[in-house]
Amino acid sequence: MKKTCKTFSAIFAFFLILTNFVFAKEMKFENSKYTATWNFKDDFKGDINDEPLKKLPFNRTCPMYLQVWDHINEDMTFAISDGKSSLKFDFRQIIEKSKYPRVLCPMFAFYEQEKGIDVLYYSTLIDSCGKACIVSYDFAAGKVTLSPEVSVSDLFADAFSYNYSSLLHEIYARIFGKTPLESEQSWTFYTRWCDSLAGGWGEETFGSFEGNILTLDYTFSEYANNKINDRKHKLPAKILTSKQIINYYSNVGIENFTIKTDSSLTEGSTVYSADNMKEFSNIPWVPSKDIREETIKISSERPLGGIYFCNGFYSAARNDLYFKNNRVKEIEIIYPQSHGLRHKIILNDTAMPEFIPLLNINCTEITIKVLSVYDGTAYNDTCINAIYPVGLMSEAEYYNSQR
Repeated sequence: MKKTCKTFSAIFAFFLILTNFVFAKEMKFENSKYTATWNFKDDFKGDINDEPLKKLPFNRTCPMYLQVWDHINEDMTFAISDGKSSLKFDFRQIIEKSKYPRVLCPMFAFYEQEKGIDVLYYSTLIDSCGKACIVSYDFAAGKVTLSPEVSVSDLFADAFSYNYSSLLHEIYARIFGKTPLESEQSWTFYTRWCDSLAGGWGEETFGSFEGNILTLDYTFSEYANNKINDRKHKLPAKILTSKQIINYYSNVGIENFTIKTDSSLTEGSTVYSADNMKEFSNIPWVPSKDIREETIKISSERPLGGIYFCNGFYSAARNDLYFKNNRVKEIEIIYPQSHGLRHKIILNDTAMPEFIPLLNINCTEITIKVLSVYDGTAYNDTCINAIYPVGLMSEAEYYNSQR
């Protein structure tokens, strides 16, 4: 029995050596002194369907397919040598956070710095936010450091994914502040106007980027063109609960949040206060001054993934009040960290909840400014019924919800 165990152990050890030998990879970086080596079996590619790369490029995306159920137990060490010394990092520190079986296609981008090489790692789930971090191989200090992981919104990815390398460069430059921006001046794109993590419709919204201003135009959406061209489709048939508004994954709803404004209108015993926006009801918020001079601040201890915007004066007994008062048309969302960006949204003229994905989902506070309104037929008061913030699901929550 002991002899059998020794034989088995020897065979297993030989298999491990053979596996490392078979999968050992070595590749030069283009036009540099650096060489990379790794033992895991996957190859870097120039694009999803390309052949494996023969040299590692700088400033371009290198996708790699990873079977997580294999790699969380595999040696994922990636070493870089400058010809004099070698620095190593085990990427299991990143991918083992995914505790359930799934396929990853993370994207890597290599950036040469004065002291070494930065490796940007980015991965995302379908219909979920992406995650990014930087592994810095610092040969001057003789060590490897891992940056904090940051979330990257789908909206950010949609806006800057005219090619994969541009997306990673924007993440590296804007979110991590690593390199000067060399973005195109302007482009247009389409994105889902309702994140499926929060449920609801999946029509596309027209987006544009120009002069560091990202604009979403909901009036271009198929939902707007087909469903709310007439008045009867602009108003809900009843008061909506938060569960009805969120519609799908109830655990993305944020219950503890605050909404603050500069002013509120009072008429007799009725106060049109900012707190009225915390629920869909018959009484909206109305400012006592020009709404273009107002700010709406929303804060929560939980990171904000998006908001549901419920426009106008909704009254179950008085549908005419919606059209008699002003409604919000265009807003600007201001983030604590905007990464050099401004975020504008052109809303449909409807009291139906409209989901607005946020560009910066690492924030717990946003400020909303109203830029223009749809004019009322009788009054000059601008009304907002409700604003519901929603958070994000963890990858594990998302995976479990799909089973």
